[in-house]
Amino acid sequence: MTTLDRPATILGTAGRDAAIPPAVVVAAPVVAALATVAAATGIGGPLRVVAVLAMVSCAPGLPVVALLRLPHRGVSFALGLSASWATWLLLSLWQVTVGWWAPVACAGVVTGISAVAAGWAVRDAAAAGTGRASAGTGPVSARHTAPAGRGAAQGVRRVVSGHIASHGGDRWRWVAFAALLFAVAMGWWETRIIDLDAAGPYGLIGVVSWRIFVALAAVAVAFALAVGRRRVDSPVAAGAAALLVCLLYQLVSVADGSPVVSTAFVHIGFIDYIGTAHQLPPSLDARFSWSGFFDAAAVLVELSGLDDAAPLLLWAPAVFTALAALPVFTIARLITGSRRAAWIALVIYICGNWFQQDYFSPQALVFVMHFSVVATLLWLLRSSPVPRVEGALWQRLSALPVRVPGLPPSVPRRRALLLEGVLFFIVAATVVSHQLTPVLTIATCTLLAGVGALRQRWLPVAAGIVFLAWLSYGAPDYWTGHLHVILGDFGRVGDSLQTGLGDRFSGAQTYQRMQWVRVAWTGAIMGLAAAGWWLNRRAKCAPAVGVLLIAPFLLVVGQSYGGEIVLRCCFYALPVAAPLAALALVRIHRIVRPALRWRGASVVALSAVVGVCAVLGVTARGLNTAFERNPADLVGAARRLLDTVPNGTALLPPNGEGVLKMGRLTTVVWPQGGVCSVWTVECVETFDADYILLSTSQQAALELQWGTPHGWLYEFGDQLVARGLYRVVERTPHALVLARTSGR
Repeated sequence: MTTLDRPATILGTAGRDAAIPPAVVVAAPVVAALATVAAATGIGGPLRVVAVLAMVSCAPGLPVVALLRLPHRGVSFALGLSASWATWLLLSLWQVTVGWWAPVACAGVVTGISAVAAGWAVRDAAAAGTGRASAGTGPVSARHTAPAGRGAAQGVRRVVSGHIASHGGDRWRWVAFAALLFAVAMGWWETRIIDLDAAGPYGLIGVVSWRIFVALAAVAVAFALAVGRRRVDSPVAAGAAALLVCLLYQLVSVADGSPVVSTAFVHIGFIDYIGTAHQLPPSLDARFSWSGFFDAAAVLVELSGLDDAAPLLLWAPAVFTALAALPVFTIARLITGSRRAAWIALVIYICGNWFQQDYFSPQALVFVMHFSVVATLLWLLRSSPVPRVEGALWQRLSALPVRVPGLPPSVPRRRALLLEGVLFFIVAATVVSHQLTPVLTIATCTLLAGVGALRQRWLPVAAGIVFLAWLSYGAPDYWTGHLHVILGDFGRVGDSLQTGLGDRFSGAQTYQRMQWVRVAWTGAIMGLAAAGWWLNRRAKCAPAVGVLLIAPFLLVVGQSYGGEIVLRCCFYALPVAAPLAALALVRIHRIVRPALRWRGASVVALSAVVGVCAVLGVTARGLNTAFERNPADLVGAARRLLDTVPNGTALLPPNGEGVLKMGRLTTVVWPQGGVCSVWTVECVETFDADYILLSTSQQAALELQWGTPHGWLYEFGDQLVARGLYRVVERTPHALVLARTSGR
């Protein structure tokens, strides 16, 4: 027997939190037009880059989603941004596939679509407001029926003036702002004096000075003052979260003047080839089988007037994290029902995300798109009537798969169908851009349908069909002749756990112990998340939230993913685990609050929690600093080498790929079969490389992960020179370039 639950009250579905503001809708085609004109006329400069980035993010998604008039601003913005990226991913892929390379023409088409959608959305919004006013219902009255542009401006003025009236005279707000400015100064000072060359088995936490700890403490205090007050001060909380991202994610990159994670430089090479040849290289790399991101990046680089994608790398982690914060915060609001708890969840997410998957890469973008879809589905569930399952346990379990949620009262059937089309469009774009994330999307939607939490039951089926079709058509180079590798790990959970977790505990003893800090920190978040779910297990969305938390870990059943599957599982689970962990912390606070007699004790306690989380974040994320960094002189040496060697030159890069692959993808020769696991003269002679690039980062990797003696790699390079096999071409503080002698 089933009864019908009333729609849950969704925080932020009315008033100033509803829909996309008309001013933003109108701005999207205007920015797109300016970017298109700049690209067509060749006007350069940073403003052109900013305009193109804004166009790719806002057009045509925001105006199109505004047509849906979804009564939740967070969902609308997340969906609009993702729809824009999906458009450019698919449009760029189409250009490369059919051989018609015309980025400016495509930008013009996108601008036209955005203009039409924006005009339609503003007209509909004005008509809806007039209708409500004439009917005498809702919050709209005659004085609110001004034209959309003037109404938007008046609305902004009312919000700003009201916010200033609420917070302007609060001395604690100015204390929080001062703390953030002080933290900025401390962080910048640290980037100027830190000695990253001293990073060893303790990682970044072993070389930072007191300035970083003072900066983190200041951020923690500012955040606690913003969130711990009677009315949450969102601007200060957002500023604290943004600064926390910079301190945790950008410290090494800013200090080095070059991004971390050498794989990002490989992506520069991919993008450079596509932008030059306007096609994909045949059977060069499996990642080209999902080239949507690289195609779109090549289009973006040409529209921006950049020489290559290198300028986009440095701040990519902060930018992608800021973009991910929108769906993550929205999911947290929907799970916790509290703005205060949602901000705490966002900080847990920032401090717990040590997985280094937010560099300039496909997974960083499709991660945001996936969780935008998840946020939308969760909002639909929260705001819809859902049949309540009753009876014995076996009756409830058997009734769940056939339960179908209703439609939100605020979303008519026609707009609901359009919304479903937008969701499918976004999922289709992820299918052609990344090999793992679409599998998670399909699994998540299937499990949501299994617990009766998904109305759009066709979505996982359609996504699965698109995935299989693309695997057959777009990715034959990936699976042809390698099915035994792809399917060999299926069901071998133990092997996947061993390669993804057990094999990481190798090398130097201190480094192994520090790996346990990472495991313990992630385990603590997941443990708090499990407790938070259990404490709220009777909530309407508890089954769906449980599915969202568990679904990523089912990926372990499929494949080891090159030894990274456990890391990816935790990465995908964190946006749901963080809100649940915040719920557990809120419950703990409720229990101990009667004992906190001092009024400011809660703020002090929250400051301490945030401070501890931040220190753990620096420790976990910065553990591999010694070999993940790419100092500017190393990048410069690699670029000079690529600029001077003739076609057909054989290069031996550090660790098989990295900074040497930022260009010349098909005009230089790379070693077949990998690089030397144990560096010996015989191994180097096997590859017969014309040039060898050795780096301090590679040396640190050998020392920490393989236990080689300190300084051994550079000594080996000197031995090659002493034997007359190679000569030194360039030596910098972090790079050694060797050229084969003519007598070999």
